[in-house]
Amino acid sequence: MIVATLLLAWQRLYFEMQNAHRTALSEAESIMTVVELSNAMSNTNVSPWLSSASSRFSEVVSSSYCSGGRCTADYRQAKAPLCSAGELWDSVCVQSFPRGSALSYVQVRHSLMPAYHATLRDLLVVSVVALLGLGTWFSAEQRLRQQVLRREDQLRHAARHDALTGLLNRAAFDTVLAEHLARPKAERGPATLLYMDLDGFKHLNDTHGHHMGDLVLREVTRRFGQALQDARTSLGRLGGDEFAVILPDVSEPLAVAAAVDALTESLVAPFEAEQMSAQLGVSIGAVVLDAEVHTAEEALRRADVAMDEAKRLGHGKLVLFDDLLGSRARRRQFIQSELRPAIMQGQLFLEYQPQVGMDGGVRGVEALVRWRHPRFGVIRPDEFISVAEETGLILPLGMAVIEIACRDLVALRAQGVALPYVSVNVSPRQLADPQLVAGLTGALRQNGLGPADMELEVTEGAVMEVNGAESSVLDHLSARGFRIAIDDFGTGYSSLSRLQRMKVDKLKIDRSFMDGLGEPGHDPVLVDMMLSLAKRLGVKSVAEGVETQQQADWLRRAGCQMIQGYLYARPMPLEQLANWMATHSGDHDGDEDVWSPTVSAEL
Repeated sequence: MIVATLLLAWQRLYFEMQNAHRTALSEAESIMTVVELSNAMSNTNVSPWLSSASSRFSEVVSSSYCSGGRCTADYRQAKAPLCSAGELWDSVCVQSFPRGSALSYVQVRHSLMPAYHATLRDLLVVSVVALLGLGTWFSAEQRLRQQVLRREDQLRHAARHDALTGLLNRAAFDTVLAEHLARPKAERGPATLLYMDLDGFKHLNDTHGHHMGDLVLREVTRRFGQALQDARTSLGRLGGDEFAVILPDVSEPLAVAAAVDALTESLVAPFEAEQMSAQLGVSIGAVVLDAEVHTAEEALRRADVAMDEAKRLGHGKLVLFDDLLGSRARRRQFIQSELRPAIMQGQLFLEYQPQVGMDGGVRGVEALVRWRHPRFGVIRPDEFISVAEETGLILPLGMAVIEIACRDLVALRAQGVALPYVSVNVSPRQLADPQLVAGLTGALRQNGLGPADMELEVTEGAVMEVNGAESSVLDHLSARGFRIAIDDFGTGYSSLSRLQRMKVDKLKIDRSFMDGLGEPGHDPVLVDMMLSLAKRLGVKSVAEGVETQQQADWLRRAGCQMIQGYLYARPMPLEQLANWMATHSGDHDGDEDVWSPTVSAEL
């Protein structure tokens, strides 16, 4: 800008100098004309004429008339020098000759100060404008820089913090945790990582919408912040309703429990907003950040395993990670990775436990799935069923059980075994599957069976939880001729109105009620009530887990219709079942509803 200003000033001065030179020539010619007029009038003294003509021009600082080699008259302002005195920086000298003669002439010294003044004036104007522009540019640049800095701060904050709650996001929390673990053990001191999952938040979100869920998450963040008093505590939201916190200087179980108590207490008060009131809890997994934990990934994995165990145990629990929990987690991971191939490769098989009438005759069998791994042998169902539920593999697993049960029933009948039906367990996720009815009827049709050949067992808790489509599926299956049995009855929270509305064929009293049954001093009021309820509803009653003759005798006297348990038979593979049933046919004449032949129903 300075260079441009100087160039502009130089250019302006150059043109002003050129203009001053032309003006000086014009003024000299005018003065020469006056002098010639004086000569024409035979005036010997031209000085007054020269002075009069020169004074008309303010920029003429001196002039002289020369003729015959000498100057006879001159005019000057103040003490201005004549041209003969030499050139000066503040003026320019020009000569004007009369037409047709070079013997006489007028010399005029013309002032350059107006040119300098005009140039300086323009330079000042340009400078002021340039300074104003520079100031405006500088101010705008400063504002822009501040905006950029603010935007960069916002971007850095957004990159590290959750947009909804303002807490550290997953990536930033991982970084903080990794930095903590990277410090030398002597510097970082003891610390504990908590992995927290809100209990009941999914139901709240589904019921009241995401807007209400966001309001609750902000309030949870505020309460957690108040409960964590140490400013060094790092709290982050890992996603959804999952939070994590690093507790510095906390490693002893009692100290961990105290911090957890503060967090859980902060959620005791109901969450209220826009005419909504909800109660939430929190399940927490904890891992001590000791020398065995080297990376943030490992720490979070362990805390997540502990949190999953806390959720499995029930709401509002704290579980501290240990080696046993870690080995169980690795076992579950192994099962999860191996279960799908097991279903596809036919590693599943069924064992059957008979349901026996009070006369000792077999009324049906319950199919119990087993897994024979090619390398690790038989894996217990309590290990892989829960994994199948969590991963969604319960759908292909359940269909595989149905298909195997159909084939085994056909095989038994081909051997002359008169088995009325086979009972299979159906999970809530299967009831929610729109392909369940088609899969069931397809498997039966493929094996030449009908709906009366299969009983579907649904746990009491599942029956009470299903709504809408799942409930209509049960009604639809019952209408098609499938037997519906309520399993584990007495352990859930049955609604009698729901039971009365549903088409239920059988209530299976849970094995937990069999302990002490028939012994002196034991009050069997609950079992008696359940048997009476089954009778009033007009459905069959089955007692599970019967192991002693004393229990069986009491159940017989109380009017129970069927028994299932070790007293009569343990679960057995298909090959043993045929031999066992040959000696336990019993008398079915008075129980036509249970002992019914296959019905050729339209599937």
